[in-house]
Amino acid sequence: MTAIRTGTTAKWGQIPLWFTGATPAYEMEDQQVSFNANYLLSANQPIVYQVMWSGGTPAVNEMYVPAVEGDIVNCIFKVYATTQFPTPTVTADWKLIGEIKKSRDIPNTNIVNSAVSNSQRFTVDISRMVADQLSYSLVPIGKGSWENQEYGGMNGGNQKQDNITEAVSPYNVTENGTYRTVRVSAYIEVLNSNGEVELSSTTVGTGPYIRVINSVPDWSENTYNTEMRILLQWGASTGSPKRAMTNCPNVTPYTTYTPEYMKSVNPTNLADFLYFYVKEAYNGNDDTDNYNLYEVYGQAYNYGDSISSPTGLSFVLGSNWEPSDGGTPRVCSDISHNFTLESAGSSRFQHTQSQVAVQNVSPAYINSHAYAPQDSNYPYTTARTPITSNTAFYRVYVRGNYYSDTAVPKAWVAQRHSSVYWYSINREDNSDASNKQLFQNVTFHWLNTVGGIDTYTARRNIVESITVNKSLMETKLPSRFYMQDDNSLGGALGTGDYFNDGMRGFNTYQGGTEVLSVDARTSYSAYTEPLSAVESRWLREIFQSPNVWIEEATDFNNETNYQADAPYHMNKLNTYLRPAQVIYKPVIINNSEVVSLDQEKGLVMFNIEYTESQGILTQRN
Repeated sequence: MTAIRTGTTAKWGQIPLWFTGATPAYEMEDQQVSFNANYLLSANQPIVYQVMWSGGTPAVNEMYVPAVEGDIVNCIFKVYATTQFPTPTVTADWKLIGEIKKSRDIPNTNIVNSAVSNSQRFTVDISRMVADQLSYSLVPIGKGSWENQEYGGMNGGNQKQDNITEAVSPYNVTENGTYRTVRVSAYIEVLNSNGEVELSSTTVGTGPYIRVINSVPDWSENTYNTEMRILLQWGASTGSPKRAMTNCPNVTPYTTYTPEYMKSVNPTNLADFLYFYVKEAYNGNDDTDNYNLYEVYGQAYNYGDSISSPTGLSFVLGSNWEPSDGGTPRVCSDISHNFTLESAGSSRFQHTQSQVAVQNVSPAYINSHAYAPQDSNYPYTTARTPITSNTAFYRVYVRGNYYSDTAVPKAWVAQRHSSVYWYSINREDNSDASNKQLFQNVTFHWLNTVGGIDTYTARRNIVESITVNKSLMETKLPSRFYMQDDNSLGGALGTGDYFNDGMRGFNTYQGGTEVLSVDARTSYSAYTEPLSAVESRWLREIFQSPNVWIEEATDFNNETNYQADAPYHMNKLNTYLRPAQVIYKPVIINNSEVVSLDQEKGLVMFNIEYTESQGILTQRN
């Protein structure tokens, strides 16, 4: 193998993430970027990697043609991705998602002093390649979180995906669509002594890992501001409140702040999820401290309570944050793990998490899975039902609890890691005196612009219609005459004569224009409640989302059809099956109409028109 030309160097140029003092020394000329600014990136904006060749190369204002041994012809960028945790150390454990062979860039001048650069550059954008790896990851309705972090949601048990392992077929498993860890390795092609192009013995190496999510930054942001989306080991400071992967305005940076908007939820709601990107999971103040808990903490408020003086019950969630597939503990809760309090052994979480965590924070799920906050009992043993008939609203946020070995006396210390999210209980009576439902509700779930799943319930004027399209065909005309034999004029057919449909006559039930097939789809129109300006700006994301679902109850809810003694659950037959009582049904948002109610106050209503993605089954002719 041939090395690059003597006296020249090839190294990384512009890359998404820069570590000061890293080995090798990555350069980002004239581009000073903080440590976390590019740690988490959107897959839907440019992700640029560049290799520089400098030292004795021809000036870029001249026509460069590789001519001598060691001249660089191409740079090959290999892009790898994974959802594994911890990050694989062996290349074979990464998934190669693509290669890009790039010739040198078109020459450009230095933007600082207009001088001509003394280097050749090879630059690629891998964003489209990475975006093709991402989609979404749903959590089954009624579940608390993913059962398998690597393979995402909708696996009702603790298998990789739908009980199919990669050993059976790698094509039957679906990786988590929410995030990826990405690495890029660069290789060089040069001219050898015979003037042939071959792979060089000179290597550039692998750039620092980046993490990507399926988000779409707003054009008003010059870069995707991930600082506010990354949960660190430090508590949420005044200058850096950490946000969930949602733009819902039901958020405040601190528990003492009064929210501008509270998200309305029904007491029976089974699915309302918060997605968080967790970078680091233990206390960063002292490496000797053990981080034993990482959980969603909540506080219920009764009617008449002020923000600063709640009288409702506090609670914690997080029972499904642990890896049910085994391995190193990741973001998880001591609800299901019993850690050693004064040891930094196996109970210590990995410092770097670099993955998305999700938690169900709906009222019905909270009441079925909440525990009393951390006390002297580990794991938690005291179940709690915080959402009562007297609950007006509640708040939740992510926090960590670590057992401080350095404190005197040793003690548990709680740190809030995220901003605070607020929910109001909607108890609007939806029935008349005979318990007849007066109007229908519909709950939407959609892939939001930050890569998480948002939820909204429309409670007004659900109108249903069916759209039918038919394919027609022309067939022969029917016979409308009586047939006769040839023995005598007007002679009748006898029993010994051969009969067919044409001879029978008057087969007018068929023929002519007939329907070949029918395409029937159910369409709906749903009106929202009056929305404020901040609420409407958030909810309009539903119209631009490529993935939208509605909740729908199934016939499995009708216990009399199957079991008289208990509600029928499909997962009673197999624990690995998904919950079957309420399902996600995909829909297509057709259009929207905004109805202005009070221009001065900024109140509007959305008319959400949607069609079920799955058409009505019909017969073919």
